[in-house]
Amino acid sequence: MPVQSVYPLEVGGAELYSYKLAINLSKLGHKISVCMPSSFGFHFNKIKINKNFQIYFFPYIIIKFLSGILFIIGVLLQTLTIIPKIGRIEVIHAHIASYPMITGFIISKLLHIPFVITCHGSDIRTERKNIGLRCIQNYIFKRSNYLITVSNELKMIIKQDIRNVPIKVISGGVDKEFFKLKVKNMKHRNFYNLLFVGSLRKIKNPTIVLEALLKLKGYKYNLKLTIIGNGPLFDELREFCDKNQLNNVIFLKNISHNDIKQFYEQSDLFLMPSLSEGTPLALLEAMASSKPIIANEIGGITELIKNNYNGILIKPNNLQSLVDNIKFLIENPDLSEKLGQNAQKTISTKSWENICNLYLKIYNSLVKSGK
Repeated sequence: MPVQSVYPLEVGGAELYSYKLAINLSKLGHKISVCMPSSFGFHFNKIKINKNFQIYFFPYIIIKFLSGILFIIGVLLQTLTIIPKIGRIEVIHAHIASYPMITGFIISKLLHIPFVITCHGSDIRTERKNIGLRCIQNYIFKRSNYLITVSNELKMIIKQDIRNVPIKVISGGVDKEFFKLKVKNMKHRNFYNLLFVGSLRKIKNPTIVLEALLKLKGYKYNLKLTIIGNGPLFDELREFCDKNQLNNVIFLKNISHNDIKQFYEQSDLFLMPSLSEGTPLALLEAMASSKPIIANEIGGITELIKNNYNGILIKPNNLQSLVDNIKFLIENPDLSEKLGQNAQKTISTKSWENICNLYLKIYNSLVKSGK
């Protein structure tokens, strides 16, 4: 039973990762039950995704200093409620090394079930700055049956504290349909589509993309920017466009992930100006779609993008470099095509089917060994 903190279809990377893993495992015949906070009011609820995959919600409200305790109590009560319905649980898998990890660890000890943790990014890069949570993480990491991170960067951060704990790196995956997309011909055109996909938060740095588009006003080619995502900066970004008369920007905040492939297909360049990342699923999807990419030289991005081979890496918050490289890729279509082809080739093995097989090997080894 994977334990996670938020409903995967509503938020970002870690939640989408856990949802994609669960849905693909269920298609292989494995029974998956997910426990998570409810957005449907103060009662228990359930959504049946398919015959093998169900999401169980528990009542949850955010109260300062009590949110963690309420989360843990909610999952424990929900677990006691659903065990008679779903039968024997063979593996507990916690996504995000905070409250879900603590809750999953307690359940695994109470029921004597193998326990797996996947760390996704901010839970390590940011939350470990809290000395209390850091100590809890280290205690549980040492006692988990399997510890996984989505990037080598996160693995090395953990290794600074606990060197004797084995850690496996398993990045996210891509739906196989993305690999069918081919490089768009960028020659002899005067109109180009730019794409940004991500939550509209400061850490994702979407504002700099609009600033770049503003500096490109009057450029000899016509540009359109599509921003797919929602978040606290949504209104601010819209106001920026209105104030600066950026009429070539389209905001799409309610796009289902199942419908997102068409926007990758229509785009010419993919932009990722994030200030912090693990191995972002949006980047993996852009690479699988054979898109020329401009991304910041940070975190797990550098484990995927090699500068001038399968994308362009720039320093964070370097507006002029972003502008210059947008022009550079548009004006050098042969290079753009080669970058896109190499990007797809780089992650050719990272389908969700392959990622699921990696996890299945872990689950099976734990069940067979009786750990």
